[in-house]
Amino acid sequence: MNKVTGFVFKPSRQKDGRKVKSLFFVLRLKIDGKKFGKDIPLQVRDQQVAEKMKAEFIREKERELAGILEPKPLREAAQKPLCDHLADFVADLRSRNKDEHYVDIVETHLLKLFKECTWRLPQDITADSFIAWRSKQSFAAKTKHHYQVDCCNFLNWMRRGRRIKSNPLEFVGKIELRGKEVLTRREFSIGEIRRLAAVSGPRWVVYLTAINTGLRRSELAQLQKADVHLYQERPFILVRASTTKNHKAAPLWLNQELADELTKLVGPDENGAAPVFERIPKMKQFKRDLKAAEIPYKDEQGRVADFHALRHTLATNLAAAGVHPVIAKAIMRHSDIGLTMGTYTHTSGLALAEAVEKLPTYGTAKVNAPGNAPILVKSSPTVSAGVPLSISAKGDKPIEKTGECLSLTFTVPLCLEEEMVRAAGFEPATPSV
Repeated sequence: MNKVTGFVFKPSRQKDGRKVKSLFFVLRLKIDGKKFGKDIPLQVRDQQVAEKMKAEFIREKERELAGILEPKPLREAAQKPLCDHLADFVADLRSRNKDEHYVDIVETHLLKLFKECTWRLPQDITADSFIAWRSKQSFAAKTKHHYQVDCCNFLNWMRRGRRIKSNPLEFVGKIELRGKEVLTRREFSIGEIRRLAAVSGPRWVVYLTAINTGLRRSELAQLQKADVHLYQERPFILVRASTTKNHKAAPLWLNQELADELTKLVGPDENGAAPVFERIPKMKQFKRDLKAAEIPYKDEQGRVADFHALRHTLATNLAAAGVHPVIAKAIMRHSDIGLTMGTYTHTSGLALAEAVEKLPTYGTAKVNAPGNAPILVKSSPTVSAGVPLSISAKGDKPIEKTGECLSLTFTVPLCLEEEMVRAAGFEPATPSV
């Protein structure tokens, strides 16, 4: 049962056709007769010293297997300052091509936590100290949530790298974000967009591109003329992976209105790295355009109409047009359909009352209710409306009567069961549905 053995030897290798032995000893450990890990270089030439080191390694491994001693990587990591672990974590994020702005925010959050929670070594991090720190902060709920997520990502990275045994914040409760949003966006109505188009001048093409493609401000700024393909059967923009938030390239198909506007900026022979838009309007300019268009930046419900709200408008317009949610998710370039439908699609921009009117009726009321009054379809018109009457005479010209004739049928009572309805006009009786 977990019997640890080992032996020391000087490895040999082939050089110029002959075997050459190393000058230094290495140790090979075995557990229950099977090789454990890689050979351990001892960096000593004396066999007695090597044997003594072997005995120490075996004793240490036996204590680790018995649970008396933590594994060596954990012991070494426990003595390493958190700032050094953080430097390794940040270097790993950059090596995985994470967004530089994101990396800077994570590093800032963690350094602030280390300082204000007085965490110096990994064992200093506790759930209680984090909860106490969080309870004293006046940040928005979303900001507190980001601090917790960034810290947990760091600690999970340390656990995977065998720097800590477990994440001490794993079971800390999450901040409730619903109803705590500091900034709630809304969609623009069609009338507001038309007024914005009338006052924004050369900036209109930027706004229109954002509304019809969902491109974010930073993505619009990095859009190059080579990315815009207008002079083909179906014009589109091909956004590069290096410019998008999810680091994925994607084609964005254009409607004719946007394609026509972009032809004023991108000629048929242009295929260079020049930006499509000379500048993207800053927030101050955007607010001036909103004011000129008589669009409130913040409505009576506290919802704001900032630049990113143009992207919300795209999602809402897609839903209003009856576009399938899966297609809308692809157009919005979201990884989660819940984000498309729950966050970016605003029900205030949808025809909810009209949608309810389209629901079927089931005739659950009793036929021939008290008073034996027939149950009629609500606001039901006559089956056939009056039409102009034309009467042909035997002479050369027809005699036309410009008045309306009587309706051909009367209102048909609605019945619960499928049965024949007594004829009430010229048409034959039909089953009620």
